[in-house]
Amino acid sequence: MKKFLTQLLCFGLLFLAIDRSLIVLRNYVPQLEVDQRLEQVLQKKLKADVFVFGSSRGARDVIASQMGDSLQQKVYNLSYPGGDIEFQYFVLKQLLKTQKPKVILLVMDENTEIGASENVRYRLDRLYPLVKYPAVREELIRKGEKNKYLSELFILHQLNKSNFDLRHRKPSPLDTPLPCGSMPITTQMPNFTKKFDPAIPVYNPQTEFASKRYYFNQFLNACEKANTKVVLVFPPNFYAPSPAFYARMQQLANHRAYLMCYNSYDLRYQNPTYFNDKHHLRQSGAQLFTAEITGFIREQLVLLPPKYNP
Repeated sequence: MKKFLTQLLCFGLLFLAIDRSLIVLRNYVPQLEVDQRLEQVLQKKLKADVFVFGSSRGARDVIASQMGDSLQQKVYNLSYPGGDIEFQYFVLKQLLKTQKPKVILLVMDENTEIGASENVRYRLDRLYPLVKYPAVREELIRKGEKNKYLSELFILHQLNKSNFDLRHRKPSPLDTPLPCGSMPITTQMPNFTKKFDPAIPVYNPQTEFASKRYYFNQFLNACEKANTKVVLVFPPNFYAPSPAFYARMQQLANHRAYLMCYNSYDLRYQNPTYFNDKHHLRQSGAQLFTAEITGFIREQLVLLPPKYNP
């Protein structure tokens, strides 16, 4: 019995020694990532006057550097393709811990914002490489991905199998941010139907998810508490806009945000050369739309001189 207990103790000590050595792996993995924007937020290194939030519409359709040059403010894009409003709220919370931006642009999408969609999700893949940071570990526990007590005891439990892939990530043209955080597209989908659809889309509030409405409200409340102005931005699709969706978002925002919809009378938004597909602009279209947003901000919002050097 004594021999067994001795062997058990030795095994336990060996396991703990190996487990603690995994700290080196945990702390090294973030260096392999191409997109380091969230880590810069967690490191409190990312400072700007205006931030852009959203999913792929925000990432593709708004060019932060162009807006920053025009406004003479520092503008940065924190939109994540496929990222839902709950994930966007997590990023916002980390950002607001260390700074109070003047303006946050939340780029809307009637297909994904608070309704069901397979195209957006909580971007856990953006969190797992960053488990060295306590805020990320706490979020994974909150999401039920990790156990609180096991995570505190064992480094191994904090890791995901992707953390053991030590190959350097290959940059993808679609998922590699510019220095300003934006991800514009220069190509066009080969199956893109180039005929503009004038039919007005139907928006049914019954398809909304209560959980997504909750995080949408939490997002706006957090900005209001930080005294940060919010602009809900409605970008163009290659089909007619939805007045019902605009009205619904206006109702939910309840005076906590400005609303900015693209100029649907501008026939350039019916020109297929400006679009990658029916939901996303190409870089030329993004430049056109970014200029329109910039004009709205200049006319509707009073911005003080920049806090940070553009």
